Amino acid sequence: MRKRWRRPQRRSSVAAATMVLALLIAGAAAVQGQDIPVNTGLPERVIVIERDGVEIARFTVELALTPTEQAIGLMGRTELASDRGMLFIWPTADRVAMWMKNTLIPLDFLFIRPDGTIASIVHNVQPCPPQGFCPAYAAPEPVNMVLEVGGGRSRELGIEPGDRLVLPERRSP
Repeated sequence: MRKRWRRPQRRSSVAAATMVLALLIAGAAAVQGQDIPVNTGLPERVIVIERDGVEIARFTVELALTPTEQAIGLMGRTELASDRGMLFIWPTADRVAMWMKNTLIPLDFLFIRPDGTIASIVHNVQPCPPQGFCPAYAAPEPVNMVLEVGGGRSRELGIEPGDRLVLPERRSP
């Protein structure tokens, strides 16, 4: 199972440890039965990546807001359109880490600060093997969002650290 984890805070370390244990047990069951969970029906939003106020990329993203949605992420997906992605949002900034367990397609991870600027990008992360070690990719500093897009897509578009994620105003019908 693909995990999204945050370094537990002291006051919630027991809850965090319980959550990690539950994810590991669920992940082991999913791998043994080859029944990989897939997120469906998540809310969507258009986001823009800007540099100096100029749009350089636009994506329609699924929003992973709950621990369960974040734990599943893009697991089980066999494709991801070039203009699509998933945005993971946490209520507070922390040193989060991502991994590719049960993920079938390469992805880029864009770690985003609370002010919307991109702190760092991990490019073209390959899926983990079905068994064995699966590395985690940690944010270099506290962030409250991670954008996942298709592997290599951020390089193709020229997205760089320091660029800004913007949520455009929603238009009324």
